[in-house]
Amino acid sequence: MYNKKKLAVMIAAIAAVPAANAMTDAEIEARFQKYEEQIQALKSEVKELKANGGVVYVEDMEKQTQRNTKQIDSIKSKMDSEAEKLKINGFMTAGVSHGDDAVEAGYEIDDNPNFRGDALAGIQFNYALGENSSAVLQLVSRSRGNESWETNAEWAYIDYGLSQDLDVRMGRLRIPLYLYSETIDVGYSYPWVRPPLQLYQTTLTSYDGADMLYKFSTGSVNHTLQPFAGSSTSNSASDNPYGYFPVDLNQDGIADIKGDLQIDFQDLYGITLNSTVGNWTTKLTAMHLTLDGNLNAVDNLLGGGGILAGDVIAEVSDNLDYYAAGSMYDNGSLLAMLEVATIRADRETLFGDSVEGQGTLGYRIDKWTPYTTYAWGQSINDASQLAQAFGATPNRNMKSISLGVRRELTDQLDAKFEWTNYYDMENNGFLSPGAGGLDDSVGDDANVYTFTLDAVF
Repeated sequence: MYNKKKLAVMIAAIAAVPAANAMTDAEIEARFQKYEEQIQALKSEVKELKANGGVVYVEDMEKQTQRNTKQIDSIKSKMDSEAEKLKINGFMTAGVSHGDDAVEAGYEIDDNPNFRGDALAGIQFNYALGENSSAVLQLVSRSRGNESWETNAEWAYIDYGLSQDLDVRMGRLRIPLYLYSETIDVGYSYPWVRPPLQLYQTTLTSYDGADMLYKFSTGSVNHTLQPFAGSSTSNSASDNPYGYFPVDLNQDGIADIKGDLQIDFQDLYGITLNSTVGNWTTKLTAMHLTLDGNLNAVDNLLGGGGILAGDVIAEVSDNLDYYAAGSMYDNGSLLAMLEVATIRADRETLFGDSVEGQGTLGYRIDKWTPYTTYAWGQSINDASQLAQAFGATPNRNMKSISLGVRRELTDQLDAKFEWTNYYDMENNGFLSPGAGGLDDSVGDDANVYTFTLDAVF
């Protein structure tokens, strides 16, 4: 009788298997181990009962044991299947920068050690919805010197493969302007401490829309053709690189105030061609977009004009055409790249026409990669109407030279140190859009020193 009660209690415990998703993997594994031990104990007692003549009861116990074993195997199989469908990856950058003086640059670099400007953390989820489809979500949190970290979805799309060579994606996607546009937040993926500001410091990096990825070859050259279309909205005062910035209205007898530039990017469409052959990679991009927005006052300014917070200081409307070309050679030791881009604006209300680019040379020696970068931004006509209205100088120019070194600490962690000298600066537009992003004491020359750690996991 005692044995029968004991067996009944053990069977009830096995039947009451809790939901797998309510426990951690370690707890689930421990629970499975416990159940398997109980099953083995039941089998031993079943043998004893058989020897003592408990035939009918033993047969019931054997059936229950088999059912419980199948249930456990089924749970394990489902968990293994889900684990194969879901892949989680992450990346982080931690660093400290120091400049001659306050240099906005979208990174809040100043003359004190700054640990927030380059700091960011991201996590990406890839879930297989079927044999030819998947869902991708990438969340990135940045500090950029703000009072608190902000988290945004940089990727959030569904991918469906129409064929082996053709994929369609829809949702939130990266704008594929430059060689490293799609991994601009993953510091481990490129040699620099931060991508050259003249080229990579763009108004928007992601958009809401759709694209297609068509893969084909011409001889030994592999290509990926990527048409894309969508729109984007800058609806937060902390959006980088635009958001709060000083507006100089002294010519009207009004003290400096802060403006919040909010822009809608509509009719955004373009096409990119990526080509690879041997150690060479090239990227060609053409993009068109229409922008509409307002520059709103952030604070009340009752004296001298009666401006109130939220009042429209200026309206922005324009059509932009953007063209970019980049080429990179990487044989595992020598790294060389050159990228050039140009903006053409119809009405030049926010942007004047400009040309910018960067060239980088690096050489890997074991786990060390010393490198140098020259970058430039050059206005090719007068500044935008908005900049001129606020007393900005006519041109928006800047050059820079960087010397740096990257050290691979592990397969998932690197350390970088970089010195950058910005010079020939006019109107500071590449450092901080608007008229007041660069402290007057810096003049036309500024040095920035930065140390970072980049991790992927």
